[in-house]
Amino acid sequence: MAMAQINKRQANVHNAEINNINNINKNNKGAVYITVAMILSVLLILLGFLLNISSFDARKSREYADGIKAYYLAQSGSTQAMAYILENKEQNFAVGEALQNVHTPPYNEQNSVQWSVSYNETDNTYTIISTGIYKNRYKKTIKLLITLDSNDRITINQLKLVYE
Repeated sequence: MAMAQINKRQANVHNAEINNINNINKNNKGAVYITVAMILSVLLILLGFLLNISSFDARKSREYADGIKAYYLAQSGSTQAMAYILENKEQNFAVGEALQNVHTPPYNEQNSVQWSVSYNETDNTYTIISTGIYKNRYKKTIKLLITLDSNDRITINQLKLVYE
């Protein structure tokens, strides 16, 4: 019988240990949920931050590309102005008079080119100012000083981007 009491006592101790483990597990379930919620909230904040950075970079890249398109529109306007000068070289340009967009249609509703040509008789140079507008929002202006020799060769003396 003493053996039976020892086995019964061991069984009671074993059952008590199992109950303690179960109670510990039940008490820790809340802490695990709180820890998981905190980790998830930190990860969500980091994800939001990374998404914000990447969308900012994409927007800046798109704005830069649109600015380049406006610059190329301005260059096409200066090419049109040089063609106009070559076609009308016999015309006497009034000193300081600016001819503007003689035959430049808009490319579409949102993209256009505006250019002007003026002649300086003292140094025999033409000044071309051309502005490209892309999406009615991005605007680039370039200024060229050119000379025209007797063989109808154009020499670009100066080309610069005008900041407004």
